[in-house]
Order: sequence, then C-alpha cells, then structure tokens
Amino acid sequence: MLSGFNKISAQAGNCHAYFTYSYQPGLSQPEQDIYLFSDSSTGEDSSTKWEWSLGPGDFSAEQNPSFTYEPDDSGFEQVCLTIHNTGNGCTSTWCDTIRVDNLCIGARYSYTMQGNAITFIAAICGQADSINWNFGDGTSATGTDTVVHTYPATVDSYYVCMKVYLSSECQLFYPCKAIDCQTLYVYPTSVNTITQANEHVKVFPDPASSRITINTDVVDFPAQIRITDVAGNTILQSSMDNAMQQILINDLQAGIYFIQLTNGQKQNLVTRFVKQ
Repeated sequence: MLSGFNKISAQAGNCHAYFTYSYQPGLSQPEQDIYLFSDSSTGEDSSTKWEWSLGPGDFSAEQNPSFTYEPDDSGFEQVCLTIHNTGNGCTSTWCDTIRVDNLCIGARYSYTMQGNAITFIAAICGQADSINWNFGDGTSATGTDTVVHTYPATVDSYYVCMKVYLSSECQLFYPCKAIDCQTLYVYPTSVNTITQANEHVKVFPDPASSRITINTDVVDFPAQIRITDVAGNTILQSSMDNAMQQILINDLQAGIYFIQLTNGQKQNLVTRFVKQ
C-alpha cells in the first residue's frame, strides 16, 4: 500500500507535470505490489516525452507505466515525472514521496533429513499470523515455523506444502498468503526397514552385481532416471524412453541405492535396489 506526502514541482514554460497512481490488487501476487501510474499533466503536445523515476535505479519512458514494488522496496520512495515538450521547449517535473508498506508476505521452507525423520524450517518475509503444514501423507501441523515429522520407513516421495497467512484484519486491506510446496524424497537408512516403495516400478535382479533392469507401467516417456546413495548424493543420471531400461552398476560400491523416475508431467516414482 502506498501513501503520499512531500510533493515537489518545478517547471520551465507553460506546461505542468502531474500524476496519479492506483494499486492493482487483481494483478498483484505475494511479495509483489503492482501500481499503475497515470500521467495527468497539462500543456502537453504531440512532441511530449516522459521520464519517470519510480525508485532508486528504476525508470520508465512510458506515458502511463506500471511498476512492481518488491519487499526490499518497503520504506520511502520518491517517484518523479518529468515531461519535455520538444516542440516549444517546455519542461516540468512533479515528484511525490511515497511510503511503500509491504503488507504482503513471502515464505519458503528448507529441511534436513535424518533417515525418515525430517525437520522442516520456515523462512518468512513479513509478519505471519499462522503457519499451516501439510506433510503429504495425510497429516498436518499448525502454528510453528520449525517442525519435525517422521514418515513411514519406506522409500517414497511426498508433496509437502507450507501455507502462511496474514491476520484477517490485514486481509481487509490486502488479502495475502504465501504457499511453498516441494516434492520430498524420503530415504530410510536402515536396511532392515526399507521396502519397495512403488508397485509400478520394478527393479531386477535385486540384489544385483553388474546390471539392473528398471521396468515401469505408468510413467509417460521420455523420463529421467536418477540414482542416489543413502546420503542423497547423485551417483548416476540417464534417460528412459520406454518401459524397460538396463543400467550398468559394475562401478558402484556394495550398498543400498535409490531410483527416482521423473518426467515433464511431474510424475515422480521412487524405489530402491541393493548392489552386492
């Protein structure tokens, strides 16, 4: 939201620069306040050129520009419009010092993994009134920016979402919420508790010593194969163009490895195999 004060004007000739502005809630997004600036000057003609200064380092030569203010712009900004009539040499400047109140919020989360116990940490820009976590396994939590969640001891993927809201009072002026969703792959590290994660992805032989064959009946192709170790390090990447793909694993050390199949339709399938 913007509020104006300390208006300044200067001119040389029979023209007068002036502008108004309006907030565009239908166009704005979390962390972004979009305003339209309207040239309301007088004494312009067909030779008029416009020079806008919308904030430090932000300029426009349009007659009626729009501008997106980000969270870093919160504070006081001086917006100036200078008009030049090249035909009669008239020049005029109008400035308005405005305050940018970032009523919106932005939020992201990170996480750390210890087997199938995941610690989620929220990073929030702005003052949040509530935080809702959806862990992607049918459970949720509310009200904390750091939360630990334990998943089943299987190799699987979960779509985890964090939703952050402003208070109802603030939303009367600027409805706003921030949502961050990520696909999380869970890799339990105990050999005895790991099970095949997805019935639609088969790996054989398992255990294997020299090569494995990956077979799936649900992925749309082309797909990408990513093999990781139990620490999450990428060991091998390859493409998959049909339902069956062979992979050489001679160079892998003995242990447990995980296979992720992904494609452009955001399909994600995860399973595991054992290298002898």
